[in-house]
Amino acid sequence: MLTSRAWWLVLTTLALLLIAISLGLTTLTLALSSVLGWFLGSWLEFQVRWHWTARSLYVERWLVHRGAPVTSLWAHAAATMVARLCSDSRVSLPHVVVSDRIPPLAQWRAGAPWGQGTVVRGQSVEIRYEVVCPS
Repeated sequence: MLTSRAWWLVLTTLALLLIAISLGLTTLTLALSSVLGWFLGSWLEFQVRWHWTARSLYVERWLVHRGAPVTSLWAHAAATMVARLCSDSRVSLPHVVVSDRIPPLAQWRAGAPWGQGTVVRGQSVEIRYEVVCPS
């Protein structure tokens, strides 16, 4: 699926390409064909990578309080929330942006609940941030 910005790029490039071909502007035709080929190639590569890795993605998420994993928090206690996006696929996703929702009964204290990186078998993207249980 393409975003509206991507559709505008494709449609504008196609329109300019048709105009360049009809006017016989070979340099512009070559440049626009290169842009269109690059975009469609990148889009196809993304679709193939996503199709091969989507079912092998999984999330690991846990709370750490004073260095040990916990399942619940007491009132006014602080903990570190750790979330990790992992994959069992041999095909890598070279750039992934991930975001974690802060639990509804916790308040964010420090750290970023988002991150980015490469996801492949043996390498994951990890997020660490601190939360506090208000009451």
